[in-house]
Amino acid sequence: MRRAQVLLFLLLLAVPLVARGETAEPADAELEVLHSSLLPDQRAGISSAVRNLARLPRYRIDARLEPDAFRLLATEEVSVFVEAETRELFFRIPANAAFLDRGLGAPVSVALSDDSPTLRAESVRPGLLRVGLDVPAPAGSLLAVRFEVIANVPKQSASAPAAQLMQQAMAFMGGGMARDRQTDYGAFGCQDGVFHLAGAFPELVAPEAGGIDLAGEAGLGEPRWGALGHYTISLVTPAGWLTAGTGTVVGETVERDGSRRVTRVAAAVRGAALVAGQGFAEQKLSAGPVRVRLISRPEFAAQGKKLLDTAARAVRFFASKLGPYPWSDLELAEAPLIDGMECLSWPGLISASSMLIDPDASNAVAGLVPNPEQTYDAVLELAVAHHVAHQWIKGVVGSDARLHASLHEPLALWLGIAYVEQRRGADSAKALLEQQVRRAYRIYRMLGGADARVDRPIDEYRGRAEIDALLHGKAVLFFEALRKLAGDKLLWAGLKRYLTQERFHQLETEGLLPALAGVAPAKAERALQLYDRYFHQLHGDEDVGGPMSLEALLKAAGMQLPPGMPGMSGIPGANSGSFVPVAPVAPPKAAPPAPPASGSGQPATHP
Repeated sequence: MRRAQVLLFLLLLAVPLVARGETAEPADAELEVLHSSLLPDQRAGISSAVRNLARLPRYRIDARLEPDAFRLLATEEVSVFVEAETRELFFRIPANAAFLDRGLGAPVSVALSDDSPTLRAESVRPGLLRVGLDVPAPAGSLLAVRFEVIANVPKQSASAPAAQLMQQAMAFMGGGMARDRQTDYGAFGCQDGVFHLAGAFPELVAPEAGGIDLAGEAGLGEPRWGALGHYTISLVTPAGWLTAGTGTVVGETVERDGSRRVTRVAAAVRGAALVAGQGFAEQKLSAGPVRVRLISRPEFAAQGKKLLDTAARAVRFFASKLGPYPWSDLELAEAPLIDGMECLSWPGLISASSMLIDPDASNAVAGLVPNPEQTYDAVLELAVAHHVAHQWIKGVVGSDARLHASLHEPLALWLGIAYVEQRRGADSAKALLEQQVRRAYRIYRMLGGADARVDRPIDEYRGRAEIDALLHGKAVLFFEALRKLAGDKLLWAGLKRYLTQERFHQLETEGLLPALAGVAPAKAERALQLYDRYFHQLHGDEDVGGPMSLEALLKAAGMQLPPGMPGMSGIPGANSGSFVPVAPVAPPKAAPPAPPASGSGQPATHP
């Protein structure tokens, strides 16, 4: 073991656990190790934005994956600085959410360690744990809670890319008309030697302005990110396995049995997740000072390179437009996502399904759309850039994905389209707005879905089709309307101001409009009216387009109804929709040649 690694592990073992009632600051040396996950020139600004970086909760997790038993074993210690007298703490365990009951009970069992005799743990409901204190912890003290975690990782059935695309379409159509499509999209599960490990470690529910939100997971939309905290995670996997996850790797060792231990740290993040894969290979790029890394199966290296390249370019683009990416690393991983989900993201980690990583997926759409490779690549770039944007819009500026999805989801998707526009041109962005935004709303209306208010809790949405139609559809067009009102220069200036003002804050109301008012006060009132129109009122058919007819839908896909096929009058809007021509998706703009690859054999840094 290298000297730096020895010092790290000794440090983590030696961090003092302060008894309730005592007042002390956490060890500065540990904070210095955690700081290694932040870009050096960002540390002072982050410390100022958070006010007291040292007092964020600390999560120290020591985990071992046993793939043959489909099991994850871990000890977890959570150190909490008590701001006010405390009698109880609550912890979320998303992998145990009630809607995920697979007939086997909760997959994750959690118990307090034996050395916590003055604490009592009880399950409030699936996915929520209460830890009560025999003696209240006074304000200004540090409280350490230790858990023993045993997680049985659910096995998920593999699907061919074509089947996944069909699954996605069925999830859209079947999941919008009835409230029966609750899923975590494979956030905690395994498939074909790949383990996606998110939501298994207890996570502190932090008090907010209105109290403590103890509501359960919605099973709709994207995963909730938690409150800010510091993470040290050590994961042991069998020899030959690779891992990706939140944070910066600070230690790698080989255990006596040949297994591999990887330790990573992450400062000021809203949760953490890991992916571990057997037989994986890695690719790396640099996006300025940020290290970008992908792990995937070697046979998918060519398609994986597209994901990696997109992520690195998107980091550069958003850093130039929104302000610096604060952390040292961003990692991507091929992962066993289900229910038609292309990507999921957590702080510092983007998981991509085989629909994006497997070249057979692009072959599956051949013949269904014009220019299938270019079209598919643009969709791939949009999916990845959308989730890179979440590192700013849900990471740097936080919001609750259950209560306030409208504060981050439409903007992150619009930012993804903005990335594609600068990469491939205005025609490609226009095509994606038609294909991915307007069409989702119009098909939803064709299937009988009704326009509705966007700004509401995600669990009030009926399913994925309504989410795609409203959050990923109508609301995204607000930013196009805002762009026309303010112009590119003022809009981007407002976005950067927004990210700067709300840096590392948790939002409960719209923050962009006040920031935009600061740079374009003459247009503030009209911007507020537009926001009200797109997020609160019901003008979808007027602003997006009415129900799309089946004939128009097929024509847009380059197909037509067979001769003599009966009329489609039974489908709402079947004879009333209009066809809007879709511009072909352009290839990427020519870029200056990249410098030669370094001697490490890794791809060269982006121009």
